[in-house]
Amino acid sequence: LWLGAMVALAGLQLPLGIRTFPHALAFKFALTLAVMFGFAFAFASASSRTLGIALRVVGLFLAVHVAVLLISPNTDLVWKVLIALAVPPGPFAPLGGRWMLIDA
Repeated sequence: LWLGAMVALAGLQLPLGIRTFPHALAFKFALTLAVMFGFAFAFASASSRTLGIALRVVGLFLAVHVAVLLISPNTDLVWKVLIALAVPPGPFAPLGGRWMLIDA
């Protein structure tokens, strides 16, 4: 990815006000690749008992979520968990944000 970004930038003539970030893009891609590989390896190496426990925990969480929605319709636990996982310092934070090579 880094080499492709450098080749693409070498073939462009950009105006003075536009900055490029090929190193940051390659670093973010590498970090995301490492995080996704770690999660895939963790799921692949888990035993069936561990996966069963994880499935039960997710089911229990969804049951609690439905109960909380019935009591207080304005409370969304799933959205809060997704936000906690997706914003820094969450494990899926590298997947979000700006992935553009050129910042205008």
